[in-house]
Amino acid sequence: MKPLRTILCLPAILLLGVGGCKDIYAVIGPGHDESGRRICPTVGWSSGSWDNCVGTYTFANGDKYAGEWKDDKKHGQGTYTFASGRVWKGFWSNDDFVSGEKYAAGEAPSGEGPPAPEPSPPSPAAAPAPEPSPPSPAAAPPTPDAAGEGWSLPPCPGNYDMSNWTNCVGTRTYPNGDKYDGEWKYNNMHGEGTYTSADGAKYVGEWEDDNKHGYGTSTFADGREYSGGWKDGKMHGEGTIIHPDGRVEKGIWRENELLEFLE
Repeated sequence: MKPLRTILCLPAILLLGVGGCKDIYAVIGPGHDESGRRICPTVGWSSGSWDNCVGTYTFANGDKYAGEWKDDKKHGQGTYTFASGRVWKGFWSNDDFVSGEKYAAGEAPSGEGPPAPEPSPPSPAAAPAPEPSPPSPAAAPPTPDAAGEGWSLPPCPGNYDMSNWTNCVGTRTYPNGDKYDGEWKYNNMHGEGTYTSADGAKYVGEWEDDNKHGYGTSTFADGREYSGGWKDGKMHGEGTIIHPDGRVEKGIWRENELLEFLE
């Protein structure tokens, strides 16, 4: 549709002004928003159909994402609203939150939220609710005073059990003295949680399949503190390290290496 739009917009602007182009495109470009972005299909969902489009998707747990998609993944600008009221708005890449703002429930600015060009589509199979990864220092997840308290998931049953610790909140103490308090999925640390090492190191943030993944803050045993993005257990994305001597390194990281400094 874009070539046709280009051809028709010039005479439309000459005859009708800038508004004429918009009016014509509204007629010749069904299925697109005013910015020219394709609206994701809301019926007959199939794998690969949500590609290079904008749409709103409501997950089975009540969470909702509205924004841009690519290859059936959140990609581009969008807003993720949790059922609990928390909001993460910014830029996404392959389902990972790259940069933006995080708001606790009730703290998002008035009127904040993504456009909803179409009603939520039928839930595609195997589309899991993502773990947010916003780069806001205020993103530390809650630490419950008791199992399940302060969390949206129910407490895990009994002591750690590899057979049934999934979609729950629990505490596991390891033989070496390390301890994890947080969310679990399929017996792996997955979601939000706090890992405290016996040597004094501590990580508070998001997890995926037993790896630090998303946004989190890690205090190392040597006194350094890193806050920012993680991927597969390594510093990845935008983040900041504060050294014990006060030095600050803020930039873009990839697999624990600082690639680019940011002011």
